[in-house]
Amino acid sequence: MSDEIEKHTPAEPGPLSQYMGDIPPSPEWFTRAIATGYDTRFVRVNGARIHYQSWSSPKKPGLLLVHGNGAHAHWYDFIAPYFAQHYNVVAMTFSGMGESDWRDTYDMETFAEEQIAVCEATGMFDHEIKPTIVAHSFGGFVTILTGAKYGDRLTGTVIVDSPVNPPERDISTRPRQGRGDRRYPDLNKGLGGLCPAPGEAPRPNPRSGNHSA
Repeated sequence: MSDEIEKHTPAEPGPLSQYMGDIPPSPEWFTRAIATGYDTRFVRVNGARIHYQSWSSPKKPGLLLVHGNGAHAHWYDFIAPYFAQHYNVVAMTFSGMGESDWRDTYDMETFAEEQIAVCEATGMFDHEIKPTIVAHSFGGFVTILTGAKYGDRLTGTVIVDSPVNPPERDISTRPRQGRGDRRYPDLNKGLGGLCPAPGEAPRPNPRSGNHSA
């Protein structure tokens, strides 16, 4: 397989390109949040170590934050601390992503088991109030299954930006286009490729994109 760099030039440079790889400025609330300490741990699920971060204590009701496809727990570094006063807030990373182990194969049932295992490892099921799962995009698809299989162990689920098709809609013949690896010659070019989706307003805090990447 060739390691040639794929040339990609967005219609307009992304908002991070102007900083030339340096950390962009950020509002005080963001700087304070990412400076908040947390514990990093792993729990083993079907042979793979699953990474998670915890900001609070099992003495509080559980709140599990779940990322989208190709992401990781650090997407919540600047959000989770603001829930820690009232919740045992934890962000996890699915297998095959971030700091979690890779697997030979992946399936939705295993991803759901990973969510439940993190809840168990962080003492969420020991509290009198059952945990809540908040999940974004691909994580929302997993959480729909988790809620269906383990709903009796949860207070509820919050699904964010996960398009759900009604049962009568046939999506089996919808064309699917895969996205290959995109490689950039240097860090600044890569950061410059992080652009809002078409029609999406620019982020008021560009450092959130830098941090999530």
